Amino acid sequence: MDRVTESLMAGFSKENGIEDLDESKRFEHFTAFSVIRRHYSRSFSTDDVVLGGGGDTGIDAIAIILNNVLVTDVDRVREIAEHNDYLEPVFIFVQSERSPSFDGSKIGNFGFGIVDFFSKQPKLPRGADISSLAEITDTILGDFAHILKPPRCYVYYVTTGQWTGDEHLVGRRDGVVEDIQALSIFERAEMTCVGASELHAIYRKTKAPISRQFLFDRRAEIPATDGVIQSAIGYLPFTEFKKLLTDDSGSEMLTSIFEDNIRDWQGYKAVNSEIRDTLLSENRTKFILMNNGITIITRGLTRVGDVFTITDYQIVNGCQSSNVLFEQRDAIDDRVQVPLRLIHTEDDGVKELITMATNRQTDIKPDQFASSKEFARGLEMYFGTFPDEQRLYYERRDGQHDRGPEPKLRVIDTPTILRSYASIFREVPHAATRSYRSIRDEIGDTIFANGDKQLAYYYAAYSWFALETLFRGKAIDPSFKSARYHLLLTAHLLIDTAPAPHRNSKAIEQRSQAVLNVLWDWTRAEEIFKRAAAVMMEVTGGNLDRDHVRTERLPNRS
Repeated sequence: MDRVTESLMAGFSKENGIEDLDESKRFEHFTAFSVIRRHYSRSFSTDDVVLGGGGDTGIDAIAIILNNVLVTDVDRVREIAEHNDYLEPVFIFVQSERSPSFDGSKIGNFGFGIVDFFSKQPKLPRGADISSLAEITDTILGDFAHILKPPRCYVYYVTTGQWTGDEHLVGRRDGVVEDIQALSIFERAEMTCVGASELHAIYRKTKAPISRQFLFDRRAEIPATDGVIQSAIGYLPFTEFKKLLTDDSGSEMLTSIFEDNIRDWQGYKAVNSEIRDTLLSENRTKFILMNNGITIITRGLTRVGDVFTITDYQIVNGCQSSNVLFEQRDAIDDRVQVPLRLIHTEDDGVKELITMATNRQTDIKPDQFASSKEFARGLEMYFGTFPDEQRLYYERRDGQHDRGPEPKLRVIDTPTILRSYASIFREVPHAATRSYRSIRDEIGDTIFANGDKQLAYYYAAYSWFALETLFRGKAIDPSFKSARYHLLLTAHLLIDTAPAPHRNSKAIEQRSQAVLNVLWDWTRAEEIFKRAAAVMMEVTGGNLDRDHVRTERLPNRS
């Protein structure tokens, strides 16, 4: 392996806490993160995509992305399907070889493994990971086939050599693509052979903030105001606006640019269907008059004449319109003009004021939104008050720690905190993943709201971190990951058997601290979680199948 690859992989391994893995496995995690990140701009753990054990059918990593969400279980598929009238799957397959050369036979074997993955009667033996992912795939392509947009498939074969376009290897690569296309599943299948220099460039790009350049010549400058560096209002032809929505390939949505939006994409319901109908009719030229427009807030802006370059930006209003425009991108042209308000500020207070004001028409109460934002800011600072050995980093904005030196295992995002908190203090581990949307809809009201005790959320996050650390060190068998949130509650009940106190009471702080004192002692934490695992084995009868685990109720307190 060349020195540059070794250096980049060493930094990645340290950040993600996988230094104890052997080199081949670390390379699998490193390459999987690098190439999947090209298509998925949100944060994710490579543990969720890199396959473990045998029976991997010659594939090192698989990512299944559904409606811009990385799905790891059937329940998540069903939840997404329940709230959308279409499903858009993307399948990504990765094979990583440390070899300094490309091997035609290995390319062929990789392709055979992918084709076999989609087979109803597979010829290759399957391990637990492949079986679980195949179940997800069968659910998407079977149960919900009637609402599918044609799936896309991206295949990456990575080595530490140099791809020179050798005629024989090109033929093997193209043969794999033909075999995948012959399945008649995919709208498009692509295979990319990645050498060392390409891998270095792909990985380095994951460390850079999103930046896009576009022509904004139809605008009016807005006078300067406190907290705003510069701003403008105008409109863009669709081809220029599309540059702001898509990834480097131009085929995938940049989902991370909507993280500060109040609402996720809602699918084609009511207003969104009307927007689509307008874009597909002769009235498309009137879109600029009929639409409220897009508001973009950017932390970085440079301009040369009418050419603007924005960096680290968010679409804070216009998520629904943006998604409809992206979905209809192949059917519309520059007769569609998009109203745009562009604001350059580094002041989070100004950013949130604008976000709330421009989203008055949503069904989320402004006071609820403001409360959740204020609580999140405070929680981020609170996490930073703990000493290094107890430090966690709350990822308030998606990807904000991607480019920092923080150990990535200690970076905890909002969904993880909410699921862990709900599992422990609401005692609903069976619903923490399956019904995440119902938890999220209460943000700012009954959860993540002003008055809630920050220590309880830190404790929930630390409990998750402790368990994840034990999984990675194999102190707790990774097969228990399907029962992750049950284990959090069980471990809690093994220490604290009393009913959960009110979420803003002094008691919840005192009792959270008491449990933390146990978990901060790694010897005791390991003992507690091992006992919790034993309880789960007893309750489930040893059946840790995801569907079975999530229907189980834990034994009463004793």
